[in-house]
Amino acid sequence: DGERYRQILQAWQVELQYGRTIEVYQGSRKPQSAGQARTVNFFRLGRIGLYYLTLDESESAVWNSANRQWQKLDDEQRGQLSRAMRMARQELVPGFIHLPLAAAQAGSNEAAQ
Repeated sequence: DGERYRQILQAWQVELQYGRTIEVYQGSRKPQSAGQARTVNFFRLGRIGLYYLTLDESESAVWNSANRQWQKLDDEQRGQLSRAMRMARQELVPGFIHLPLAAAQAGSNEAAQ
């Protein structure tokens, strides 16, 4: 019983840590239309946000889990995403970032309807 309890606590601590971290990784993203996959940089903000930014920084989006699709970001948000990625890579000192959260937007839209 003691070993099971230790394993449960360890798993809980791993999940808790994952939710408080940021990460940048490279991967491919297939467009919704019949196009070729593009290499992009993904940015994970804990468990609350998943974003991508193309390598040339011309396109970015946030994943909306309610709609199960990517929502494009505007130029200002794209700049914030680029800055957040630099922080995650430790190229820039940590600071505040202003990124949209698709879950929060979906919740506020549902409340308004």
